[in-house]
Amino acid sequence: MEWGSRDPIERLEVFRLFIKAALESRFLFASDPSISALLDEVNTRAFVVKGFVEHTAPQASSLGEFYLAEYDKKQQALEFIMESIVPLQQKLAPYLAFGQKQFNPLPWRRFNLGSAE
Repeated sequence: MEWGSRDPIERLEVFRLFIKAALESRFLFASDPSISALLDEVNTRAFVVKGFVEHTAPQASSLGEFYLAEYDKKQQALEFIMESIVPLQQKLAPYLAFGQKQFNPLPWRRFNLGSAE
């Protein structure tokens, strides 16, 4: 994640959009509350990363052991977020048709445009 290199305004917008999507998931996937629960946990862990990057890392030289403890928390949060991607895809699959033969993210490919010869 290239979070630290992003403009602070852009970071806020990314968080705003994620929070909005997490809240919308409560309505869209009401039949499976584990989806919104997972998104809420990802959001909570993302705030750990955000806090580290924006507040702890810039003061690294003066924080000593506290910095190392916070770094470990950030790494654990990142690992959780990355490990949550596949379970989230699996939870969303019945709603979004991931991996189904009839699902075609590029619908124009189903048309025969003729031979290039």
